[in-house]
Amino acid sequence: MNIEINKEYLYLDKEFINIIKKEKPKRLFNMYDTGGELIYNSIPVFIDGRADLYSSVGLLNRYLNVVDLDVDYEITIDEYKFDYYLVESGSKLEKYINKLEIEKIYSNDKYVLYKIK
Repeated sequence: MNIEINKEYLYLDKEFINIIKKEKPKRLFNMYDTGGELIYNSIPVFIDGRADLYSSVGLLNRYLNVVDLDVDYEITIDEYKFDYYLVESGSKLEKYINKLEIEKIYSNDKYVLYKIK
């Protein structure tokens, strides 16, 4: 079965996906918008577009707190011990990550992949 994907809605190019697969993150923090593409490419996610699955256990709020650097975001970061971050370019979270000991692995015009050193 060959499924056609509407590339207009893709956020991560093939090279980005291949780099993430090569890096093999164990605990990837990803943006909500990228979850579906990552799952489609067999990459485990922190969150994806199925908000109803995550909101019932409070994970959606924790995700939003991290993205907005809001209430107890550091607790979530410490608890999950993310080894990679896939974040929106220019976001508050990216600015925060740039202050940490972290290596920029790859970026496109929308997203940046970082690896904790």
